[in-house]
Amino acid sequence: MVLRLLRITLVAGFAAAAMLHGPLIAGAQPSSGASTAGASGSSGRGGMERSTDSPDPIDDEVTINDADNANDADDADDADDADDEEPLRGSKRPQPIADSGGVASTPPKVHLRIVGGTSIGYVDGTTEFGDTICCFGYSLVVITPEVDYHVSPQLSIGLAARFGFPTSAKLDGRARAALAALVRVGYAPSRSGDGVRVIGQLGAGLLRNAVKLEFAFNFMNTDIVAQGPLLFGAGVGYTKRISARVALVADLWALAGLAVTDQELGARNLSSGVSADLSLGVLVRM
Repeated sequence: MVLRLLRITLVAGFAAAAMLHGPLIAGAQPSSGASTAGASGSSGRGGMERSTDSPDPIDDEVTINDADNANDADDADDADDADDEEPLRGSKRPQPIADSGGVASTPPKVHLRIVGGTSIGYVDGTTEFGDTICCFGYSLVVITPEVDYHVSPQLSIGLAARFGFPTSAKLDGRARAALAALVRVGYAPSRSGDGVRVIGQLGAGLLRNAVKLEFAFNFMNTDIVAQGPLLFGAGVGYTKRISARVALVADLWALAGLAVTDQELGARNLSSGVSADLSLGVLVRM
């Protein structure tokens, strides 16, 4: 009987102890839900911090696009400069000329050239007063105005008038001038039309050179030799632009005169010969 009561008492004590210590042990262990919530909160805050520090992909794309556009603009400018400049000669293409209102217009196609210089030549034949000669002669003053039309900045076709004045002749009744009309074709290797220009010419008229006579008195020892009427030749020139419409020019060309007829044609005797003209002048783009 006593043992039975002792057993009951022990069972009741263990049960009371279990009821007392069970909630304490359970409360000491953190719940899984709280841990998960805490972790989620920590993750959320960490994500916010990372998103704040990381760069915006849209801003990166705008910056890259701006840089690409700037590079493309630079490349386009470089390409334009390369197109405007000739790689071999370094000369520029003809640029539009601004008019008085500031509006760009195409380069003028009509050019006026006025050059003046001197001429020396080799003549063979008879002077206008009948002396037979074979020697060098000269025309002290030669003036040549020319109007040409530019088919392109490089190629031109023009009409020139050549006025020669052999002023040193001393015989009475001598000719005092020589007139010739020439058609000229010019070509400039530079695409701007400036610089070197080659010239071909064909025309009709007279060339006159003064020549010294042997066995004559000093006051009558210079006569005139007329050459022509068929004229042809070639030459070279140089153009240096000093403004949009004005340039300086220098020309050196050879002109042959052939006596293809026995008619006088304004001269008492016609001979054949070759003359070289050296001239300086000005060009005006109309």
